[in-house]
Amino acid sequence: MEGGEPVGKGQVNLSYHWMNQTGDKLLEDGIRTALSENVYPNQSTESNMIIKLPQKSGHYLLRLSLVQEGVSWFYLAGGGYLDIPVKVLK
Repeated sequence: MEGGEPVGKGQVNLSYHWMNQTGDKLLEDGIRTALSENVYPNQSTESNMIIKLPQKSGHYLLRLSLVQEGVSWFYLAGGGYLDIPVKVLK
């Protein structure tokens, strides 16, 4: 994996939470994806990530955010996030 393994205190990774439609968290910490390169302010990068779906069918909200391991999720520290509505069919 380019960019190293998604572990270690201070490492910045891409991850997610699963939430219900009212915004309650159903899964706190999703699978971590290491960034393929360093990303500086006002830059962007693309990354493929693995996302594990909820076990039950239904309507969910997938919240994507960066997380600095052992420190904080970026959105909790004033950074951005992306919420995506998802319908899971089983």
